[in-house]
Amino acid sequence: MNLYHLIILKILIFSINIETVTAIKNLGCGLGGAISIDSLEFIKRLLDKKLIDKYETRKVVYQASAISSNPISGLKKGLEFELLWLKSKQRYYSRIKQEDQQRIDMLERRFSK
Repeated sequence: MNLYHLIILKILIFSINIETVTAIKNLGCGLGGAISIDSLEFIKRLLDKKLIDKYETRKVVYQASAISSNPISGLKKGLEFELLWLKSKQRYYSRIKQEDQQRIDMLERRFSK
């Protein structure tokens, strides 16, 4: 077992411990963050133990049971949505920045006189 697999195992143990406590207290538990195709096996392990109710990217929330019906396609669609959302947001704020810069330049010219 290499270092990467040892780290993943340690994270899995921590996750199981945390999620077991939430289950005992009847709290919902989700997994989020840098979810990728590589995360699916990890998520399946937690789901097999009935320790998570959901998993999510920053913009898309999946019920944990979604992992049993074509999770790769679903996750790719979610990540594609997130990418398109971020690009759209970037375009929007870029336009605002340009408009603001023009106004700043004009005010600086007026102020310097």
